[in-house]
Amino acid sequence: MESEVYSVKFEVYSREFKGQSSSSSIGSRIITGNCLESFKEGIWNIARHVLKREVIINFNSSDKYCFSEKETPTYEDLVNFVLIRDCVANRTISLDRLTTGMLVSWRHKAGLHLYSHIWSLSISSATIYKEMRKALLDPNGMDRSGAANVDTHFAMVSRLKNEHRFRYATQDINWGIWATIILKSDSAFHDRLVLEPPPYQIIHLFNLLKKVIN
Repeated sequence: MESEVYSVKFEVYSREFKGQSSSSSIGSRIITGNCLESFKEGIWNIARHVLKREVIINFNSSDKYCFSEKETPTYEDLVNFVLIRDCVANRTISLDRLTTGMLVSWRHKAGLHLYSHIWSLSISSATIYKEMRKALLDPNGMDRSGAANVDTHFAMVSRLKNEHRFRYATQDINWGIWATIILKSDSAFHDRLVLEPPPYQIIHLFNLLKKVIN
């Protein structure tokens, strides 16, 4: 007998901190899997594009906020970044408490949200997020992990939109993903990369407009 295929539709959001009401919508996604583990891998394939280096909080240290030794989150870290919200039942589920029974009951259910927390679930409020930014982000365009800070990232998003907004239609969060990929590359290539189409790993997130306005 073949394993049951789980199929669940989520509204997917990207959050800077837990409880953020103005979180960015990535759109609707249907996640499938033949088992619980493969279903979680489907979640990872969606969430990984927006995750940044994990932030660790140590309330007993003078350096309260620090980055994880691991530069890039991996599948094993997913539980530290993602929550599922059942808006109908009014409950939040962490990935370590996700069961196949839930997946079966969610097959045709509406009101399911998937929250990807960019810096990790440790950033549990707007206040902690502001403190973390002040502690870890430098004003020179890069944070201490080597990633672009908020202003630099925003400027790159603006460049991409100005260059490609008449060619591609997509959610705002996807422009940010594209900007992040460029900013992680050698700065000598930034000008060329801005002019090129979206990278292969995210091209599926962009819809080519039928009529290109020059």
